Amino acid sequence: MNDSEPTKYNPNLAKAYSAPPLIYDIRGFLILTFSYRSSLPLQINFFGKNIGKEHLDVAVGTGTLLFMILLWRKWKNMP
Repeated sequence: MNDSEPTKYNPNLAKAYSAPPLIYDIRGFLILTFSYRSSLPLQINFFGKNIGKEHLDVAVGTGTLLFMILLWRKWKNMP
């Protein structure tokens, strides 16, 4: 089987995303930390303060970061 042909079934791709969602969340947080050179609490603080009345959340991933941001806003008594 030629892996470069996207139209053919590749059994390795079926296993590529078989880990629990928490693994992808941790990986994503590490990528964000190293790419933006910022910590997760700083990112939650930044995004938490900058969510306005009209906010678009693109459904990519598990939603854990948005959940943490909304918890942070609730803790800070923000609407």
